[in-house]
Amino acid sequence: MAQLKYALDLNLKAYPNELTPDVDNDYTVKVHTQSTPLTQEDIAASVADRLGEEPARVKSIIEIFMEEVSLAVASGYCVSADAFYARPVASGVVTDDELSQAVDREQVKVYLTLPA
Repeated sequence: MAQLKYALDLNLKAYPNELTPDVDNDYTVKVHTQSTPLTQEDIAASVADRLGEEPARVKSIIEIFMEEVSLAVASGYCVSADAFYARPVASGVVTDDELSQAVDREQVKVYLTLPA
């Protein structure tokens, strides 16, 4: 794959605001994404092309980098990188008597978020 060419132009779409059905002139705006998602291989190939490296080597480095980010976030660290800020998040509701017990993964979700 040749180096990816990005237009750097987001297409936005307006949708009727479903939270205010009584108002007919307000909208929510969402990004209209590309129809084909890029894979890690696509990004690695583009980076390899830019650096004059082998795509497999770049993909391996990207995988190790992402694994390190995941391990850090799973350990409670926030990770500030040039392209993103990753932080661990938990959401859910528990009762007093559940506070001293192991976390029930059906009630409490733990995940990584990439806030804008």
